[in-house]
Amino acid sequence: MSEQLQTQLDIAWAHDGGAYSLASKLGTSDGYAKFFIRMVKRGVRQVRPFDADLCREVKARIKAGERQTDVALSCGYPPASMKFLLQRGVNKVIDLYLLGQSVPQVAEETGLPVSTVRCRLFAAGVLRTRAEGVKLAASQGRLGSGFRGKNRIFTDEHKASIKAKKLERGEKQAKGSRVTQSGYREYTRGEHKGRLEHVVKMEQRLERPLKEDECVHHIDGDRLNNEDNNLALVTRSGHGRLHKREDAIKGTERARNNNGTWS
Repeated sequence: MSEQLQTQLDIAWAHDGGAYSLASKLGTSDGYAKFFIRMVKRGVRQVRPFDADLCREVKARIKAGERQTDVALSCGYPPASMKFLLQRGVNKVIDLYLLGQSVPQVAEETGLPVSTVRCRLFAAGVLRTRAEGVKLAASQGRLGSGFRGKNRIFTDEHKASIKAKKLERGEKQAKGSRVTQSGYREYTRGEHKGRLEHVVKMEQRLERPLKEDECVHHIDGDRLNNEDNNLALVTRSGHGRLHKREDAIKGTERARNNNGTWS
């Protein structure tokens, strides 16, 4: 509500006519517009957020003998709006919430629906984020077991222990390889992590890295069969001719894809 009133007050400050024309701009009655004109004359430019502090101040000033209309206008609120907020008990909802109660706790104490409490807190701009709510509940001991909402401090020894356990679990459960989208087997652990298995095996057989123009051919066409007797070292140009010859024997016709590869 305070944001809407602030927008209306800004319009009133920019307006240089009477209440009738201002009411037309605001889409309200003439009487409602007159209150904004009175705020402008009093020099009120800011609508104060309707929170617990404002509620206590308003109640104290009214109790001290000030007219509710004057108090409301000085805070940037038309009297009807201020009276509505006070009668609906928004001050009590916000007070309980700011004292550390959760939305369900406030709803239980005030007898209001949870959705109504949350809506009023959101309108007042004091609704906590989920993370803030969890931390507050944890500090009050209102969470279950575990470490939700609590900051854990890990020592170097604890970190080393976690790392060792994860590595141990990986050694026991990880497969150590995967099949790529191209159909080749790739190492996922160890010193050859990220390299293709048939390339590594050929380099081990040759006792040297492959040259730039060399590649490995699977003799039986099975890209997952990386037995030594199924791997042949060929040049890249020779590899292309070899596959073309195999396709001709099989009667397979291939066409280039949009990215330049062969289907």
